[in-house]
Amino acid sequence: MLRVRLSADDLATVRVLPTIGPFAETVASVQVLRDRGVGPVLGAWRRQVLAEGGASLRGLGLVVPGREPGLDLVRLAGPTVCLYEGIERVLAAPSDVGAAGFARSAWVRELPSGVATRSRLLEHLARYYFAALAPVWDRVQARMDAERALSAEALVEGGVGALLSSLHPDIGWSAPWLRIAGVPGGEVRLNGRGLLVAPSLFLRRPSWLMCDCEGKPGVLIYPARLDDVDPTAILPGARPPDTADKGLGALLGATRARLLTAIGDGLTVPAALARTASVSTAAVSQHARVLREAGLVVTSKHPGGVRHTITQRGLSLLGRGQ
Repeated sequence: MLRVRLSADDLATVRVLPTIGPFAETVASVQVLRDRGVGPVLGAWRRQVLAEGGASLRGLGLVVPGREPGLDLVRLAGPTVCLYEGIERVLAAPSDVGAAGFARSAWVRELPSGVATRSRLLEHLARYYFAALAPVWDRVQARMDAERALSAEALVEGGVGALLSSLHPDIGWSAPWLRIAGVPGGEVRLNGRGLLVAPSLFLRRPSWLMCDCEGKPGVLIYPARLDDVDPTAILPGARPPDTADKGLGALLGATRARLLTAIGDGLTVPAALARTASVSTAAVSQHARVLREAGLVVTSKHPGGVRHTITQRGLSLLGRGQ
């Protein structure tokens, strides 16, 4: 069991994140593929991915180990906005990652020092994400939004203590100690660094992330509650477009609506957006310019090219406003 001591300053800065992000969910979902006892919601998704995944499933064992512990890449990357942010953090990690506390997994201990080799390994993860998770990321995000709303309700009605006590049976709160069953580590004192709380769809037991960087908050990840969720909730094509989706297409045009939704789902690279919207990368650039001029996305330059990310206005238009 891990015991985390929260000071008054830590409690004053508790925040609930909407998600741990596409990278961490992708890594955790690989473990779900290996588990037949994940329940009806994830079980339905698991069966469909295994039946239709084909080439996208190859090489995953090289990236995400089948033995425990299997979440070192999540700890290495932390919460991210998009898949490629997590990939970039893993690529930038020093070869001696044991010093950062990630040496418990044999895969991480043997993490190739060459960036090119790591990149080739992580290509397996990216290919799998675009085949298995990108098509349903809007549903994953919708489930996380609903989960966040439940946490916000607990916080409003009963304060931080009620929030921390309601997350999961393996998470307990008795001031000033937060107890997380099944997570090793003894005792941790945040000393004012703060606490982030994040739900996860594919991680099915609580986990704790702690960066060695000075001032970075601790991150408590807890499994989203799925007891009352339709088993087909995250299957591709399970839910027809609703009136809001049609209205968005009428407002922006079908292609720009698809692109804005994809960017909101965490896709940022023009090539990936082009595949999702079935257009050329040049067309993505043109449509992104219109979305950017409307204040719905922002475009930034990176060494590998440009990245498009959604703004708060864009999220509000998608009905995902904070």
